[in-house]
Amino acid sequence: MATERSAWPDERLHDLAANLDTSVAQLREEIHGLRIEMREEFRALRQDFSAMQRQLAQIGWGLAGTLAAALAALIISLA
Repeated sequence: MATERSAWPDERLHDLAANLDTSVAQLREEIHGLRIEMREEFRALRQDFSAMQRQLAQIGWGLAGTLAAALAALIISLA
């Protein structure tokens, strides 16, 4: 009778350990999938930020050129 009582918790613990191993494996797979998705999203965000930075630089150079042309026109008109 004592062996039956001691055997039951061991079997139960083995079942719980197996369930835990399965759950941990599934969690690792999900986390791996999330990492891949996040990398792709970060890559897309970096590309968007780079495009925005290039566009801002182009706008800045356009404004600087316009200012230079306006100053040149002002100097010519005053001379």
